[in-house]
Amino acid sequence: TEPGIVTYEDRLDTRLLRVYPGADGRFQMDDGTVITLSGTELSWRDEPLTRTWTVRISWHLVDADAPSAVEDADGPVPEAPTRGDLEASERAYFYEDGVLWVRLRGPNGRLRLTP
Repeated sequence: TEPGIVTYEDRLDTRLLRVYPGADGRFQMDDGTVITLSGTELSWRDEPLTRTWTVRISWHLVDADAPSAVEDADGPVPEAPTRGDLEASERAYFYEDGVLWVRLRGPNGRLRLTP
């Protein structure tokens, strides 16, 4: 699989992005949202609110297939739940099989980082 944001899934109003280590570049989603991944920063523009979200990602150097932690504006995010726990969780990030998933929520096409 090519590095990068490979796919996303829609579940009700929640969108999940799959991000692999080593990803870089710009990716356009079906609704026109452009997501940029440069180095360890993942960012996208929330047009209705006219602001840009940025998530800092720290990759684990021992296991190149797994991110070690995710940081947001408040610092490191604790270990995230598995995908099966997503529905009961308010976390914006979780890991599955060494892949970081970033959880976005956006009814009517509006995207925002879930608190």
